[in-house]
Amino acid sequence: MLLCLIAGTAHGVHIQLTPQDALASVAIFATGDLVAQQMERRLQIARRWIGPLSADRAVAAPVPLVQPRRIASAAGLGFVYGGFMLPSVYQLAEGLFPGVSPAKVLAKVIVSCSLLSTLGNYFSLLWRRY
Repeated sequence: MLLCLIAGTAHGVHIQLTPQDALASVAIFATGDLVAQQMERRLQIARRWIGPLSADRAVAAPVPLVQPRRIASAAGLGFVYGGFMLPSVYQLAEGLFPGVSPAKVLAKVIVSCSLLSTLGNYFSLLWRRY
């Protein structure tokens, strides 16, 4: 994303990041992860009780209600990805190709998709891995 800022600065594009973007992204990412955890938990509990009775059920580890570290990681990812990367890329595309003509909209789509689909997803996957 540093490349986006450098490229935007070279073309006279002013990138404006707001705390509201970052806070909204933190809330969205953390809430999304909390919902995903609850869905995964329900599936794990359902799988545990399918099949014949066995002694394994009695010693099976309890399924945690919430994983705070995972929620914190999702919130951190939301802060960086949603609060910094997404606004930077979209503002760069708008700054490079202002307007709403079909050609300019297509150019914006190409810029934003190429940057977010490659660098953005790579960053997101690396973040989630650790």
